[in-house]
Amino acid sequence: FGRDISAPAEDREGNLWIGTRSGELRRVLAASGPRRAAPPAVVDAVVDLAGQCSADIPASARAMATLSLFDWCVVALAGTGQPVSRIIRDLVLDEGGRPAASVIGAAHKVPPRAAALANGTISHAIDYDDTHFAHVGHPSVAVLPAALALAEDRDAGAEVLRDAFLVGAEASIRL
Repeated sequence: FGRDISAPAEDREGNLWIGTRSGELRRVLAASGPRRAAPPAVVDAVVDLAGQCSADIPASARAMATLSLFDWCVVALAGTGQPVSRIIRDLVLDEGGRPAASVIGAAHKVPPRAAALANGTISHAIDYDDTHFAHVGHPSVAVLPAALALAEDRDAGAEVLRDAFLVGAEASIRL
């Protein structure tokens, strides 16, 4: 519970991983049309991370992510009986929608957006989730529920989930 995941898992350049597909991702984003303006440096940093090849992720980063996933599962299960957990579970179940992703402690699936919201709330209910001091917060509680909901919706495997979590966690820490 409450592990510090600040321990670095870096490559030689001091980054979590380095790849070459960010230019392609930038072209796709530019072609997708207008959206809310974000500072260019923020957009560039996120695009660089999202465009990385998962094969370039160091084994040490994957090992740390596995521990973070386990930690998240334990604190999420511990938080299922909290009042806020019951409230958020009831809310997303009442809203309904396309059943695609699981909510901790619920028998029925909900849309991925709703599952991410509920599972993020539930996993933070007792506030024992991981922390990262460069992030000044709890990266897993925000990133993992979204990655888990999308992985379940798209029938992706555990490795894809872990790598998506790594990209999201690294983005939140860098920004």
